[in-house]
Amino acid sequence: MIVALSAWGVIDAEVAILFRTLSGLRHRSVHFNPKTYDSVREDALNAITTLRDILQKQFSAFGPQPWFMPGTPGVCFIAKDYEENPFVRRFITPSAVYVGPLHNTRITENGSWQFVDWPPDVYGAGEISDEQYRQVFNDRTPESLVPLDGPHVPATILGPDDVLRL
Repeated sequence: MIVALSAWGVIDAEVAILFRTLSGLRHRSVHFNPKTYDSVREDALNAITTLRDILQKQFSAFGPQPWFMPGTPGVCFIAKDYEENPFVRRFITPSAVYVGPLHNTRITENGSWQFVDWPPDVYGAGEISDEQYRQVFNDRTPESLVPLDGPHVPATILGPDDVLRL
C-alpha cells in the first residue's frame, strides 16, 4: 500500500518513511514476542508520535505539500494541477473555500470567519494560472480587495456534494 500511495503521488518520500516506521511498530505488536514486553511503552509512544507526524505532514492546512500553491504568505490555496487529484478532492477540498485573489475576510458577530469575494463578472471570463493568481494575490492592495460593506458575494464553501461533482 505504501508503494502504491507513493507511486500515485498521494504521499511523499518522508510520509512513506513514517508509514514504514509505523508498519514496523505494528508488526512487532501484532506478531507478539516476549521481548516486546521490554519496549511496549516505548513502542506505543513511538507509534503515537509517528501517527501524529503522518497526520501533520499529510493533512496539514499549511506546509510544503505539492497540492498547495507556494508563495502566498499566510494562506494556502490548492494548486490548479491538484484540483482533480483524488486525495485532494476527498480530504482537502471539503474544508476549502473557493475564492478569487482579491477576496476579503471578516469575523462575524458570532465569531466565525466569513469569506467574501467580488461577483464573478469582476474577474472576467476564463481561468488564470497559479502563477497569475499568486501575482495578483501578492500584489493586491487594500483598495483592490472586495469591500466588506458590498458589493460582494459570499465565497463558495465546497460541501460533500461539490466534492463528488468535481
